[in-house]
Amino acid sequence: MTTPPRTPARRPLLVRFWWSLTALAVVAGLGSVLVGEAGAQKKSSDASVTVDRVDATGDVVVAEGSVRGADPASVRVASAETSLEVTGVDTVGAGLRNDVVAVIDTTASLGNATVQLAKQGLDPLLPGKGAVTSLGVVTTGGNDVVQVGPTTSAQEVTNGLANIDPSGSSSATWDGLSRAAALLADRPGESVGTVVLFSAAAEAPNPAAISRARSALQREGLRLDVVAMNRGTAIATLDEMVDTLGGTMAVVASDEQLAGAFDDVAGQLEGRFRATFPPPAGADDLVPLTVTAGDATTVVAYADGAIRTGSDGLAPLTGDGSGGGIFTNGLIKLLIVVMGVAAAMMLVWVVASMVMRALFPVIAMLA
Repeated sequence: MTTPPRTPARRPLLVRFWWSLTALAVVAGLGSVLVGEAGAQKKSSDASVTVDRVDATGDVVVAEGSVRGADPASVRVASAETSLEVTGVDTVGAGLRNDVVAVIDTTASLGNATVQLAKQGLDPLLPGKGAVTSLGVVTTGGNDVVQVGPTTSAQEVTNGLANIDPSGSSSATWDGLSRAAALLADRPGESVGTVVLFSAAAEAPNPAAISRARSALQREGLRLDVVAMNRGTAIATLDEMVDTLGGTMAVVASDEQLAGAFDDVAGQLEGRFRATFPPPAGADDLVPLTVTAGDATTVVAYADGAIRTGSDGLAPLTGDGSGGGIFTNGLIKLLIVVMGVAAAMMLVWVVASMVMRALFPVIAMLA
């Protein structure tokens, strides 16, 4: 009696099949985590929180910044995933003043329409409208001139603006910024100071004046919000200055966009805050800090015993564990993708092998 031929064993293939499905399930689970994290970030895109300045020279740490799309009084802080007790959050009108000087380019080459629209753009920054406690105005057409000294009267500002017309062959932007810093030097201790700059016309390069302006603004602890038109102004230099000091940079294509840009600045200034908290125990020289308001979160790092400002001075530490967990690591994401491709290829190979083995008897009969 002859022994019938043995059919190929299917058990190993079934085992491989189930292992492939398991691998795909694991990769799909990891992918859902990544998608969930991305979804959470998108969900909070309508709110934002920024930190402009951290003073860690005293017994407590003082962080200043701005919140949009959430209540600035809701600011919370953490370091290395450990919550810190916020001993106080002052906001504009609730323990905090926002004293502002607007520096406006009125160079004759811009034309009357642009200068008038820039003046009108200051309307949401008038004292008493929520964003600003006091406002001063400096013009830079030809040279820097104080048109309105810092005042809490909206009518005084309006009267001063009425007398401003285009003048001068070039802009005195840097001298205007230095003058603004001087006007805000004597503001009270409960004040956060801001300089709002409209710049458009060109001026001769002057590294010394640029350095003086940057130093003056930083010495007085001022934030810089810039609205610029690319008609020759030094946009790259202004952008670098904002990165150093903290604030915002908006470049508009036409004077019709000025009103919207100034509205955005006013929105930022309405959400200004000053948060006070004790330094974390056992902190290193560089301290990671996560600041949250509503759904918005930002991560920075400050230096113990120092004052740091702007995105340059407050750049977050790399690998401090506060940036969203292991799944935000680029190498981990790449590994998950490779695992998924390998699992899919194995599944295809196992299914193809099972099909071929099922066809072996049919092929043998037809041969």
